[in-house]
Amino acid sequence: MSVLNKKNSILKKLLSVNCYDHIREMIVTGKSKIMLSCPHTVPHYRNGKIKHDEPNTLIVAHYLHKIYDVPYIYKINSNEEDANFDKKSNYKSILCDYIIKNGVNLLIDLHEMKPSRKEIINIGTNNFKNIKNLNILNSFIRVFSSEKLGLISIDEPFAASGNYRVSTYIHKKTKINCLQIELNSSMFLSDVNYNSILKAFKMVIKNILLIMENNYEK
Repeated sequence: MSVLNKKNSILKKLLSVNCYDHIREMIVTGKSKIMLSCPHTVPHYRNGKIKHDEPNTLIVAHYLHKIYDVPYIYKINSNEEDANFDKKSNYKSILCDYIIKNGVNLLIDLHEMKPSRKEIINIGTNNFKNIKNLNILNSFIRVFSSEKLGLISIDEPFAASGNYRVSTYIHKKTKINCLQIELNSSMFLSDVNYNSILKAFKMVIKNILLIMENNYEK
């Protein structure tokens, strides 16, 4: 089975609604103090208009959970809510509760951007308001640069600056480090790029865990 076929098989299993048609959000628990968020894994609505899903973010979260026991939250069924836009959001409330109860100190909110974008990865910091520990941010920049995946941008075109963006909302409520990561969806269209993006994330999380373990500018 090719890597992409395996990916599609995993997605089908994770997004199966056979037993969960009454559930909108799903949390996969873990012992790590890093948490991932995938609010757009299914089609969602913004201002009454349907928006495309971003299912590959769930693959990244699932992969990192298997390696580092990183907890993650994702949408399993569509409703009228866009957690990364709406003021009232059950998704954000559930996420916030989990973070507080489990002592999570870093949230990475994952998204996809269209393949026509020139950026391969866009890191949203809300003009650096959501990230206290710049070593975490630098880990992303250093690793993705070393992998030569393509252009990396900070806060452009997506800064996560709206008050109701998942990362900004969680930072204001909990004061933990939060980043919004936008991934160019072209990276998930070939086995080579797909493996490269997962390898890069694996290295980033490893580095961040080391930073947190040594309490390096927490």
